[in-house]
Amino acid sequence: MNRLSVDCDCDGHPAEPDIHDIGILASTDPVALDQACVDLI
Repeated sequence: MNRLSVDCDCDGHPAEPDIHDIGILASTDPVALDQACVDLI
């Protein structure tokens, strides 16, 4: 989780990243990994 933007990845002109380095997350469960990312933000 590094240099996250509030815009969608599909946006042709994304905003500058608002959230800087949070860290590295890993899991064998992709849903749990997505939830952990949301929880940290």
